[in-house]
Amino acid sequence: MTMKTMSPEREYTLRQLKEIVRIVSAAEGELWSRGRLHSAAFLLDLGGMGCGYQFRYEPFGLVSDEMDVDADVTPIFFDLHEEQRRSEFGSTFSVFTTGEEFRAEGEK
Repeated sequence: MTMKTMSPEREYTLRQLKEIVRIVSAAEGELWSRGRLHSAAFLLDLGGMGCGYQFRYEPFGLVSDEMDVDADVTPIFFDLHEEQRRSEFGSTFSVFTTGEEFRAEGEK
């Protein structure tokens, strides 16, 4: 796993980190690829329920550099695991897992 450099201006909040765990948790505890993580967050943003990540479109899909950094930092604070796997074609991809049960906003 490569750590990207964090810009000093970027403010990290536990809410943003927790949102990454909630996205994986809502996907029944397992989400394959950072691209799917970015897509899920983008769709939540469109629906007015996102964390405010900035996205750009690349030829292979949506990308958020801030979210990539947060995905690297989140396992330090929350129950989120990232495993790098190799595809049949030789490229690597991430599999995110969490044991945390999904709870809707405001639910105890």
